[in-house]
Amino acid sequence: IRDSSNNDHNAQPFKLIAVLQTTPAWARKETQSETGPPVRLRDMGDFTRAVASRYANQLDFYQIWHEPNLSAGWGNAFVNPDEYVALLREAAINIRDLDPTAYILLAALAPTLEQTPLNQNELHYLDRLYLANAAPWFDIVAVQPYGFEYDPDDPARADRLNFRRTELVRGVMLAHDDGGSPVWATATGWNTLPDNWDGLKPPWFTAPAALQGQRTSGAIRLARRHWPWLGPMLAVRWDSAGLATDDPTRGFALSDTPPVLRAWQFWATAPVVATPGYYPSSHNSGHYSNGWRLALDRADIPREPPRTLAINFEGTQLDLELSRGDYRGYLWVTVDGQPANALPRNDAGQSYVVLYDPNQQLDVVKIARDLPWRQHTAVLEAEGGWEQWPI
Repeated sequence: IRDSSNNDHNAQPFKLIAVLQTTPAWARKETQSETGPPVRLRDMGDFTRAVASRYANQLDFYQIWHEPNLSAGWGNAFVNPDEYVALLREAAINIRDLDPTAYILLAALAPTLEQTPLNQNELHYLDRLYLANAAPWFDIVAVQPYGFEYDPDDPARADRLNFRRTELVRGVMLAHDDGGSPVWATATGWNTLPDNWDGLKPPWFTAPAALQGQRTSGAIRLARRHWPWLGPMLAVRWDSAGLATDDPTRGFALSDTPPVLRAWQFWATAPVVATPGYYPSSHNSGHYSNGWRLALDRADIPREPPRTLAINFEGTQLDLELSRGDYRGYLWVTVDGQPANALPRNDAGQSYVVLYDPNQQLDVVKIARDLPWRQHTAVLEAEGGWEQWPI
């Protein structure tokens, strides 16, 4: 799906997350609302199977349910992590059977301090999901880091709802040895309503748009610098279309709050720099000379020079994952125009990486260490190694 209003033929297509939620009346309990789960798990399986059958070529990401840790997201009934895991498993098995490359997102849990049968603290609920063996049935943990009344750098605390509460979610994941699953922020933002707002009282703290724009920019900056496990960050909504005039959700609409929109636009259009994290060879922070081939997250060196790859990154160190093999090949590496400080050097003072290894091992090579925290550029010049897909 492409933005029809954008005439740039090089523009990236939108990526959709299909949120599979709600149950028709015939499939749920009469006492539950449409957000209640189906009585028969197989009905969920049939539905998700039909979705994957029809849209597998257009969808890569499927989120299974939304806010099941709140009664409002679970049919106005008592929430039940074990029942949700059964629902998740049914959906994941059927989607993956028809779309093996699909990514399954765990339901985005609502941030809450409540701990009652109706509404459960999302940290406790996530812990229960792991204990119920949910891990095999999802690839990505979805979070909703609303800022509420706090600045983005307000410390994470179990008794406070703020942006950095996401770090506590990550802590639950690590407690269950799940450091490999990424976290996606499917709803991020602060609410802003006009001073003369006379609609429904917002359940969130609201503040002037200028302040919320600053907070939004600070949140993105903090996440890029300190959360290497975080994937995409999504705003709550683009506009207020479809909302009642008295709905305080209007305070999240980007089109109605220009300072907040400008904050998102600034980061979305800034030059791409790899901040702390793990990146495929196709990431836009890497700039290749002509002739390189990119496939399956690997890069293959061209036969003809130039054979250079420049990587723009921010941080204090850089690692490179290499697939060495039984062939002759070198990478000559500089960082900011100087020899890379974590690599050996030849007699001429050039820093280098040897690509030869008869055991053909996959290896992570330290390129640079203890750099000042700022933006850097590493330049790799390849000698040999073509048709080996080493990077």
